[in-house]
This record gives sequence, C-alpha cells and structure tokens, in this order.
Amino acid sequence: MRGLARIVGQDQALKRLREFGDHFLQRGRAPDHIALVGAEGMGKSAIARSLAEELDVGIKLTTAPLLEKKGDLTAILTSLEAGDILFLGDVHRLRQPLKEILIPALREFRIGLVIGQGPSARIHPYQLNRFTCVSSLQREGDLTPELRDSFPLVLKLQPYPSSELSTIAQRIAAENSIVLAPSAANLIAVASNGSPHQAELLVRRIATGERKNVSEADAQKYFSILGIGSGESGSPDLVTSLDVLSGSEFERLIGTLLSRMEFQIEMTRPTGDGGVDIIATLAKTFVGGRFLIQCKRYAVGNSVGAPLIREFYGALTADPSAVKGIFITTSNFTDQARAFAKDLALELIDREKLQHLLREFGLSPS
Repeated sequence: MRGLARIVGQDQALKRLREFGDHFLQRGRAPDHIALVGAEGMGKSAIARSLAEELDVGIKLTTAPLLEKKGDLTAILTSLEAGDILFLGDVHRLRQPLKEILIPALREFRIGLVIGQGPSARIHPYQLNRFTCVSSLQREGDLTPELRDSFPLVLKLQPYPSSELSTIAQRIAAENSIVLAPSAANLIAVASNGSPHQAELLVRRIATGERKNVSEADAQKYFSILGIGSGESGSPDLVTSLDVLSGSEFERLIGTLLSRMEFQIEMTRPTGDGGVDIIATLAKTFVGGRFLIQCKRYAVGNSVGAPLIREFYGALTADPSAVKGIFITTSNFTDQARAFAKDLALELIDREKLQHLLREFGLSPS
C-alpha cells in the first residue's frame, strides 16, 4: 500500500482530503492549504507524508517552535519545488514576525527578500513556487483569524477506537520485524489513549533488546510495571460509553480530559460531602487560575438538581483562591439548577457539552 491507503481509520477526513486533492489536480495545480486538527500524537504528520506520496510530490517537515528567525522560514519557503508539501506543525505557535512572512506566502506565494544592509537595504519581491501547506494544531480555536483565512480545508481528526489502534500496532511491529501477538496488540491499543504515536512508543518499548516476538504475557508484564494491570481500567477514556464507567473511572476520565486541555490536576480524596473531586490549575494570563471540579455520573434522565449545585457553590466560596467552579455530569441539569448557577462563577457541563469536549480532545466515550 502507498499514499493515503496506508492510513488506518479517519475515513471521513481521508475521503474529504482525496476529493480536495482531486479537485485541484484536475485543474493542473497544487491543492490549497490544509489544517489538520487533533490531539497530539494523532498521526497528523503521517497523513501529510502519505498525502505527498499520494500526489507524488516532495515534502518538507518542520514545527513552528523550531523556527526562530525570519531566515529559517524564508530558507524553507524558497527551497520548495512546484507542488511540494510543507508540513508545519503547531502553526499557531509561530512567532508574529514569522507570521508576517508566512501569510503572504500562503495567500499570494510571494515573500519579500531583504537585499543589502543598513540604510541601503531594500526589499525585493520574490515569487515562490506554488506549494501546499499542511498545518497541524490541537484545537481549531487555536487558528487565529489571520491564519484561518489561509486554510480553506480544516479537517478534524476523530478519536481512534481500540480496533484501529490494534491494527496500527500490528503494522508498526511488522515494519520493525517484530512479531506481535494479536492479544498483545489489543492490550497496547487499550493503553494508547487513542494515540497512534503512543501505540508506536509502546510497541518499541515492549520489544526491547533482542526480543522480536511479543506475547500477551510480555505486554501484561510491561503494563504491570507501569501500574496498569490487565484487570484495571488504565485508560478509562477508551470505553465505548460513559454509562459503563464507575464513579472513580469517570473522575479519572475527566482528569485525562483536563490534562489534555493543559491543566495541572490534583485528584482529591473522597470525602462523602459532595464537594470537590478535582483541583485543576491553568497557568495562563487572564484565563488561568485555580478551578474546582465536581464530577457526577448520573443516568440519562436523572438530572442534577439545584441542591447539589448549591452545595458545590458552598465548597467554591470556601476556597478564596478558586476562580471558578465547574460541575460536570453524564446527564443534564434541571432548570432550577441552571437558574441558580446563572451569573455566578459556576459553569455547568452536561452530557452534550461533555461529549463535544471529549471528541475535541481525542477521547471517545459517547
């Protein structure tokens, strides 16, 4: 297999990507620019490499944090051949002076080269070869308006189910001459947190040294060392439904979600008072601070009422360092609960909002 056929899963994204590429190829020109959105380790660079193979063009790969000076980006742009793909990871982290170079390069395929030094220096317009930029970012909201207009196709990558991750693990093993037992591949899939990159790391770490045959026992032994027993839910985010989680598993799932949202989390000890389950800290100016989280796993149809919200608000007001309280449930909230939370430093996350967040950050329960 070659090209996009090598990619496991992401069927809808790949379908749109092929149609997008065909639209431009039929007109004899390189495709417009593409943004791939998904959690870290979702295989965005692998998709870009496969697209280059599909189109039979060259590819250059870099990430925004590696580009420090204008000359770094200019050198890459001027080296691109007609039709080449530039994969630019974490495009939203590009420094502003470099954005000022990238944006006209994306829109008009031109840059300004500075010739000479000092008072005699002048800017010479330089026409670039038409290329396709494939950018990556974790959240669509990270794409600033000035960059958003340059990427007509934005593809959101979906979480990988365990079945696809098991196939990915088997392929990675085969490429490295490793014989991976199907049962071992399944264990690796469950422990990979929805990430093909994590699956690759686990395959390589388990098959260390001279070991070229990995059995289920080998995988279990490795996960036992890590504290992920074969009978534990080491990765509660990979279950098929929120409704099969226990209360503690639901809290760990929310902890994983918050971690992917760049929070530092602290799981509190059970107190039985309906108080705080997680303390989450976000180190960001203006929007950061200390957040108190309560997780309530309720059956659908059993809505959270105002008394629980009042109790949680009491815990919030007792902590003067907290900036906000967030109540998360697998069910819904009564009108009285929503009315009480209105205009207070409280945010209510119901099942629908939670499912959206889980999908956005590469977690999968429904």
